[in-house]
Amino acid sequence: KDTLKSRTSVEIQMAFVRQALSFLENRYRNFTMGTVFGNLHQAQLGGVPGTYQLVRSFLNIKLPGPLPGMQDGEIEGQPVWAVIYYCLRCGDLNAAMQVVNRAQHQLGDFKSWFQEYMNSPDKRLSPTSENKLRLHYRRALRNSADPYKRAVYCLIGKCDVNDNHGEVADKTDDYLWLKVAHWFVSFSAGATV
Repeated sequence: KDTLKSRTSVEIQMAFVRQALSFLENRYRNFTMGTVFGNLHQAQLGGVPGTYQLVRSFLNIKLPGPLPGMQDGEIEGQPVWAVIYYCLRCGDLNAAMQVVNRAQHQLGDFKSWFQEYMNSPDKRLSPTSENKLRLHYRRALRNSADPYKRAVYCLIGKCDVNDNHGEVADKTDDYLWLKVAHWFVSFSAGATV
């Protein structure tokens, strides 16, 4: 009955943010598919259909050679953190978890943090885990040469929310997605616009 009151309610704002996030992720998944299917020879698409194979093939096009500064090794010829980032960018947490499971011996405590993030209804770590992840980020990752690792940590642990991650978010849609993902946690914590 009260339009202003309903528009400023946390539930409605959460629904808008959730829809915006979903829209940006679906749009990126479609862009990724278009890129891969437009370059099938270079993409080397194969394996079990799904987001993981799509992202791996997309990276065969986007990152055709080894990049300096990438950390924690590779998975099927692509940097682990880049694969995790693009699975998240496509909105597929299960595909990102598949990568984390395959590379868990290289990722330290990240697997437990990611599992907690993934299983949380509001995509938020517990205060204890969030503090540990942020401390690890400040001590070891803030100045890391791997832009994908920094971006993933910032997404999961809400570290350094003012960083624009220009190395990985080089398009407006990517920038918006990163910001909306950060806002989602703010809304889920009870903040309003």
